[in-house]
Amino acid sequence: MDYQTPEQSAFTFRQLFALIKRSAYRIVLFVLIAVFVVGVAGAAVMIATKDANQTVSAVVDFNFEGIEEGKDPHGKTFDANKIKAPTVVNAAIRALNDGKKKEDQIDLKYQDTIINNITVQGIVPDDILKQIVTLQQIAQSKPDVLSQLNDIKFYPSRYRITLGDFGECGLSRGDAVRLVDEIVAQYVSYFKKTYSEEDLIANITSVNFDSYDYIEMIDLYDAQLTTMYNYVNAKKSDAPLFRANATSLTFGDLLQQIDIIRRTDLFQLESFVVNNGITKGDVDTVVNYIKTSIANYEAQYTKYQTDVKNLTDAINDYKLGDIIIVGNESGPITGVQGGPTEQYNSLTQQRVDAQNMLSTIRQQTKILIDRIQKFDPSYVYDGIIFEETTTTDLRNVPSVAPYAEKTDAEIAANKTSANEKIVAINAKIEALTAELNATVAEYLDTEYFANAVSKSIPAVYELNQSSNLQMILLLGAVAVVLAFTAAVVVTYQKEKKMVVAASDKQKAE
Repeated sequence: MDYQTPEQSAFTFRQLFALIKRSAYRIVLFVLIAVFVVGVAGAAVMIATKDANQTVSAVVDFNFEGIEEGKDPHGKTFDANKIKAPTVVNAAIRALNDGKKKEDQIDLKYQDTIINNITVQGIVPDDILKQIVTLQQIAQSKPDVLSQLNDIKFYPSRYRITLGDFGECGLSRGDAVRLVDEIVAQYVSYFKKTYSEEDLIANITSVNFDSYDYIEMIDLYDAQLTTMYNYVNAKKSDAPLFRANATSLTFGDLLQQIDIIRRTDLFQLESFVVNNGITKGDVDTVVNYIKTSIANYEAQYTKYQTDVKNLTDAINDYKLGDIIIVGNESGPITGVQGGPTEQYNSLTQQRVDAQNMLSTIRQQTKILIDRIQKFDPSYVYDGIIFEETTTTDLRNVPSVAPYAEKTDAEIAANKTSANEKIVAINAKIEALTAELNATVAEYLDTEYFANAVSKSIPAVYELNQSSNLQMILLLGAVAVVLAFTAAVVVTYQKEKKMVVAASDKQKAE
């Protein structure tokens, strides 16, 4: 061997490669030792963190009007975290525990821990992600695009429900999977029940009618039946062909029943009470009650009069441009060339609606005036609603109030008859409300909410060790490099010592 002294030992690349070649066995040995050490350490870390990295997740889809705007079925802000609401999780735990031995049950003391370990995360579709990424890339060269990025609003309709570190919750892998599935199932029931119950009509007969006079009760009935009619009419528009199995009724059938009660039973009660001047107490109290209703109508009348005037001015001032309005000899519009704009049509329709409301208010006020005059024939209306009408036009009553000519026995008999009519109306409204709610509940459950919320992906177990694995691989790579370097350095040092020893021996000789 041509030994060199340390002073002569400057490396060339060829010499370095030769050194590496001479270190081959040592490199293999050192690398194997490094890999073994890192592997053992990594396995220990993965075992130690296994529970924390275990998750069970399921995916829930929402499909109802408003979800894409972040709204719930009633137009309020949608809160997906209700999926892990205490009532939902508690119901899921109890459902799984039902029928099991105590030692096999999930301990309710872990309920809060389970809730804290559950995350509900919206899933963003790939096309939305691509759009965001594209805009971000463009924004790097065109900052003005950032405004478009800020304008992007996305509300997810799909959510991932993940239970993490279920070992901390005292759950086995199987229990965790079953629990997440049950939580989703309980939430589906909770969702339907919550929004269905809020949609149901309260029963008017739960009101204590002892606190009301007959006229007030009639108005309460009318308001309730009007609410029911409008509600059912909206449902009929949504599902005109729906027929409930439980009641064999359509929403159209319910509308007919409501109309019959209003036009027959309630009308008969009102006519009987008003024509006979029936009251539970003081006549002045009844008259003042009706006057209050008239005053409310007067306030509305003034508002709609102002609306009609303002809308008329807006229509007259509206610029139609080149639109030609063609009228016939008697004046009405018969045709439009080019057509008015959407805004012009909107103004016109608003004025028509306001004029219709004025007509309705006049009709309702006339009814109230007739009511008062049956109790107080001397009453004369002099308000703003009928300014163009003479006092005589508003009088169609006898000169003496009906109740004034009746004996106490007749008055008592009339009250008894009125009470019997009220009992009959109560029974009909109770039955109608029950049928209405049963029909609506079936509609919501079988059609409206049938696919509103569903589990699209069942609960699956996942062991997420990717971060640990990446760390171990990185440490392994570093360890291999260090082992390689150490092997070469050791070889170099040993050979260097051999060179020095050979040099000393040569000098000694």
